[in-house]
Amino acid sequence: IGNYHNNCIQYRQANHQGVLLTPLIRTAREVNNSKPHHVIKRVQTLASQFQRPVIGCLGLTYKADVDDLRESPSLEIVQELHKLNVGEIMACDPCVTSENFKELPLYTLQEVLHRCQILVLLTDHRSFKHIPVRVLQEKILVDTRGIWRGPLESPAIRRAA
Repeated sequence: IGNYHNNCIQYRQANHQGVLLTPLIRTAREVNNSKPHHVIKRVQTLASQFQRPVIGCLGLTYKADVDDLRESPSLEIVQELHKLNVGEIMACDPCVTSENFKELPLYTLQEVLHRCQILVLLTDHRSFKHIPVRVLQEKILVDTRGIWRGPLESPAIRRAA
């Protein structure tokens, strides 16, 4: 998600100064801005398989390993899933404290992994890269950052499973 969200100073300055954006930049912005909606729809579809799903949302910040929540598409997704009441939302972010984020309870990674059926990776914090493959294989995954793709597709893992 973070790759799709441009917090670029030059873009902001051009946009605020009324500079005409090229069709390519305009189209890129439209695609980027639609990504959170796409993730929300995907999670809604997966959640509909359960009577009352528990959805673990990993990451709230704008980018990995920082505590900055400003303009975060990850935060937007978590807020919208909560508002839509698609299930119990368990938010986890190792860089955010409950003093800085009061909208929803924050859970530890272990609590989320223990309880959730659907696991949504929104921000690729380092600690999320080390979740054991056997744990990931027990969950329905939405990996928006692609960090679990390699380990889960490894032939050695498939044979062991």
